[in-house]
Amino acid sequence: QGTATTVNAPFRDSDAVWLINSRWPGCGKLEAGAVKQLSLSQAIVQADGQLVAAHLSAADAQAIIDAGFVVAQIAATQTLQGNVLLARPWHLLDQLEATLKHDLASITTRIAPDATVHPTAVLDESKGPVVIASGAVVGALAVLEGPCFVGRNTLVQPQAFLRGHTVVGSHCKVAGEVSFSIIDSYTNKAHAGYLGQGLVGRWVNLGADTTASNLKNTYGPVRMQLSPGTDAQDTGRTFCGPVIGDYVRTAIGTRIATGSVIDTATMFAASRFTPRYTAPARFITDAGDQPYAPDALIATARAMMARRNQQLSPATESALRRLAAV
Repeated sequence: QGTATTVNAPFRDSDAVWLINSRWPGCGKLEAGAVKQLSLSQAIVQADGQLVAAHLSAADAQAIIDAGFVVAQIAATQTLQGNVLLARPWHLLDQLEATLKHDLASITTRIAPDATVHPTAVLDESKGPVVIASGAVVGALAVLEGPCFVGRNTLVQPQAFLRGHTVVGSHCKVAGEVSFSIIDSYTNKAHAGYLGQGLVGRWVNLGADTTASNLKNTYGPVRMQLSPGTDAQDTGRTFCGPVIGDYVRTAIGTRIATGSVIDTATMFAASRFTPRYTAPARFITDAGDQPYAPDALIATARAMMARRNQQLSPATESALRRLAAV
């Protein structure tokens, strides 16, 4: 309740059902072909026992769902040598080279017919393809290094530098330097500043000159805290930028520390570096760290979305209000 999630219709007795774990990237250690070849009553689990995929009768599929996706003795189980499911945000970065290569290989048109690329822009495909989707605009003197993907109706500002393994969703504005990062749809990084090895959600606005560190000055492994009151975890990565949740905003000149997490719907407008972890729905300035007043948060989200002719859904409003009430 209170979400816009689509729920599967009840299975019919005659159905043959595929259960696919959404945390499986679809390539890499386990290729899609191996899943497609599963016969009825066969399943694949990873080394720790979590279900990756299964091909089952309706009754068996429902039994596994009711058991919390624990595979019972109703399927012939193939156990993988290691783990393939994404479990932490930085696993998206670990898989980015393989998944981007896999996805771009399926796209035959590199530049959509209705995309606009300025004659002075540079598309460097020496290390991989550059794909520019429908309605996107690449400004003068921008440099895009492959492999790279620019989504529908996204504006790459003049003189922007998108380095390899950068993925930008639809309806974004991107400027400055971006490297090895994923930016979701309707997000603005419209001015100068660096983002590397970062994961940025939807409806984010990064103020001018917001810059994120992706390397510790000790060159040691980056640790990341994912929720309040928990210990930081070793990402196993030397290069690891920020994880930035949906509806986050930063002020001009914001400095984001290596491996920082800024949780959903927080406004950060302080002159200091961001902390290792910033809780959701906070309003942070040099004057202090305050809860984001729910009505003010919703009004800002609505105003932001109206600029793109979008409306805040009741489900999203409900979720944001719950965050602000914590």
